[in-house]
Amino acid sequence: MLLPAFPAVAADHAVDQWIAAFSHRIHGHEERALRRAVVGDIDGDGRPDVAVLFAVDGVRVPDDQLQFIAVFHRGRRNRLTYVAHHLVGGRGIREVNRVVVLERRVVLETLAYRPGDGLCCPSKPERLRYRLGHHKLVLMTATTHPRHQATRRDATR
Repeated sequence: MLLPAFPAVAADHAVDQWIAAFSHRIHGHEERALRRAVVGDIDGDGRPDVAVLFAVDGVRVPDDQLQFIAVFHRGRRNRLTYVAHHLVGGRGIREVNRVVVLERRVVLETLAYRPGDGLCCPSKPERLRYRLGHHKLVLMTATTHPRHQATRRDATR
């Protein structure tokens, strides 16, 4: 699923620099075409912050990919500065399909792995909610997607 992108934000110089340095530090390279950014007040100061979902290839093995979310604070001069990041997906972890900022939370809609899923194909819909706390992204809840719960109940009748 394609995510809504904010090209001007996703291409911000501070965001570009931080992601390039981070990717280099973990011995990978960013898959730039997969970068998505969403805007919303994450830290509660009334300014629109930015959450960026990005993918880094080649960290664990050459054809592998990891997904991260990074949060950038918008300062008084409208400049973005890095605040926090977290590993949120990748092969064998989960696949992130959507990211939004809602009520000061970064919300990810993902597909997690069920027992028996191949590495190519996670199938369990989940919703992860993160809050920003002390310059860290803290997982608040991980819930099975409501549509999936209804389907599961129907399947067990």
